[in-house]
This record gives sequence, C-alpha cells and structure tokens, in this order.
Amino acid sequence: MFRTVTAFVFALVIAAAPARAQSNPFVESIGALAAAQLYTTASYLDVTMEALVRDAYKPKDVRVALDRMAGMTDNIGRYLTQVLQTNLAKEDAEFLQEAVAVYGLLKTESQALHRFAGTRAEPDKAAFHRAREVAWTRLKALLKLP
Repeated sequence: MFRTVTAFVFALVIAAAPARAQSNPFVESIGALAAAQLYTTASYLDVTMEALVRDAYKPKDVRVALDRMAGMTDNIGRYLTQVLQTNLAKEDAEFLQEAVAVYGLLKTESQALHRFAGTRAEPDKAAFHRAREVAWTRLKALLKLP
C-alpha cells in the first residue's frame, strides 16, 4: 500500500508541476522528496494517533517515536530553507516555501499528539484534531490532492 500511495503522490506532484523551458532535475528531486516526506509524515501522525487511541501503542512509545521524528523533520525544514536561499524559479521557490510552512504545521500536530499521549485528555485530543485539519488542508492544496 505504501508504494501505491507514494507512486500516487509522485504522479500528482509531477502532473501538477508547470511546464518549464528548462527544468532542474535537482530541484525537481528535492520537491518530489519533500512532497513524499510531507505526505508520509502526515499519514504517520494519523496512524500513530489511531494506534494510540486503540491502545495498540503505549503512550510512552508514541512520545519517544514523536521525539525522534521531530528532529528529522526539523532538519528537513532547515535544509529546505537553505535551498530557498539559492536562485530558484518563482514556482519552485513558492512550492518550497509552502512545504516549509506545512512542515511547521505538522510539527504543531506532532506536538499536540505528544501532549495527548502524555495526558489522554479530551482537550489535548481535540487540539490534535484541529492541528491535523489545518495541516491536511494546506498539504492537500500544496500537493493538489482531491
């Protein structure tokens, strides 16, 4: 299933990319990898929340996994920000700027899930769902998903 979803995301990103006189395979690769990683991170947060609610994962294990993921996600956001400092085509810069913003939203969602895993309180669960809605809305728009 993961391969199917990944192939779907790549196909959408490539189909959504505007035609250019000269394409840069390095920038296109960065964009495709960022898109796939954003989608995978958002999906991971959903699956982790569902597993936590169904008691398939222990709260402590969820918090440890989210802590590990946070460091990797922060690094990707920093690297994409560095790429933005280079001479990019306007549409590439706009895509990567929005990707960085969505990474920030996913971090907020992850932090809400981390809190909920620690408290199991309904307000923290609701905060996760609010953060999820905001992140998924922007992610779907960025990747041009239905």
